[in-house]
Amino acid sequence: MLDKNNQFFDSEKILSIAFETEFIKRSNYKINPCLLLTSFIIVLAKGSYSLREWALKYSTFSETIISFQAIHKKLSIRCLSFLEGVVQYVLSNAIFHNTRYNHAIFDNFNRVIIEDSTCIKLCNALFESFSGNSNGLVKKTMSRIQFTFDLKGGQWLNGKLGTYKVTDNTFSTDIQDRVEKGDLVLRDLGYWNLSAFRYFVENEIFFI
Repeated sequence: MLDKNNQFFDSEKILSIAFETEFIKRSNYKINPCLLLTSFIIVLAKGSYSLREWALKYSTFSETIISFQAIHKKLSIRCLSFLEGVVQYVLSNAIFHNTRYNHAIFDNFNRVIIEDSTCIKLCNALFESFSGNSNGLVKKTMSRIQFTFDLKGGQWLNGKLGTYKVTDNTFSTDIQDRVEKGDLVLRDLGYWNLSAFRYFVENEIFFI
């Protein structure tokens, strides 16, 4: 599992993002950001997430003992900036470099912008903050992530973490801050909004 994650993550790039976002500030850092990500993903995938489990998995990979208090201390606002940078890098790398498409198709457009959302399961203790599904007996906490990506340029344009109940249609006009004349916008029917369509037409923006 560790080898697979090492193939997925470029450790040097992850380290660079960590310095850029000041997640780590010194060259003699004690917690390796790439191992921290890998250990978190593995622990979360097993469904037994806790800071103690995370610290134990990290200690196993790094062959050094680290406490759960040390990991908790790293989970500051700088951690959020670091994760945003990692998500942007991973998506850009995975979609742009590993997707085969005919560039000639897009020659007539400035950018090809894809917008969509995905839902992720969270710890049920966060239900009041993120909502989700509930039948009165069982609660499943979910969050909805909105993302905007330029397929032609391989550039991450926007990402927003919100509650499960905030639908795609709520964000239908939000894209106006990110589109320009000559862009092609690709979205599903969840974003159907006449005001958004009118804006696209008036500003010579293509859309499907």
